[in-house]
Amino acid sequence: MTLIHLNRHTRLRNLTIGILALGLAMGVTVWAGPPMPRKNAPYPQPGRIYQQIPPNHQPVRVGSGHYLFHEGVYYCRDPKGFRVVRPPRGAVVTRLPMGFETIIVAGITYFLLAGVYYQKAPSGYVVVDTPQDPVQYQEANQNAGGSTVVVEVEVLNVRSGPGMSHAVIHQVHYWDTLVIMETSPGWYYVRLPDSTFGWVAMKFTRIMDPDAQE
Repeated sequence: MTLIHLNRHTRLRNLTIGILALGLAMGVTVWAGPPMPRKNAPYPQPGRIYQQIPPNHQPVRVGSGHYLFHEGVYYCRDPKGFRVVRPPRGAVVTRLPMGFETIIVAGITYFLLAGVYYQKAPSGYVVVDTPQDPVQYQEANQNAGGSTVVVEVEVLNVRSGPGMSHAVIHQVHYWDTLVIMETSPGWYYVRLPDSTFGWVAMKFTRIMDPDAQE
C-alpha cells in the first residue's frame, strides 16, 4: 500500500507540473502592464493608468518634467502607478520603434507615431507641433522662390516650421547663403549650405542683389 500511495503522489505531482507547463506554453501570463506592442494594436489612450510598464523603457526629460517612453507611448509617474500622457513639444527620444509613418508637408519631413509628430534631431527624434495645412505654406511672395539670402547675424536658428514655437533643428552663421524655396509671413523656407531644409526668420537675412551673385 505504501508503494501504491507513493505512485499516486508521484502521478499527481507530475500532472500538476504538466498543467503548469501547458499554461506557460499557451501564453498564460500575469503581466499587469500595458499590452505588449503588436501589429495594428491600438495605443493606450492618455489618462489610462497601469500598475507597471515594461522594464526596457527610455527616460525622457523636458525642462522639469520627467517621462518614460516605450514603443511610442509616454508615461509619467502617478500615485496609482504609471499614467499614459501626451508628450510635450521638445521631448527627444533616441529612436522610434517600427510602425511610424513618414510624412512630408511643404517640403518638411515628419515622422508620425501614435498620433505624435516628430522630426529628426541631432540626438534622435524631437516631438513637434502638428503641421499646418500645406496650403498655408504656399502663400505670399511666390516670386521669391529661388532667390538667395545671406545671414546677417552671428548665429541664426533654423526651425522646423514658420514660427518661434517650432523646434530648432539647425543653425547657420553670418554670411551663410540660403536658397529660398517658399515663404510664409515673416519666414523663409530655405535650402541650407549642407542641402538640408528649414525655416528662418526673414528679419535676420538679406536678399542678395542678383548682380552680386556668381
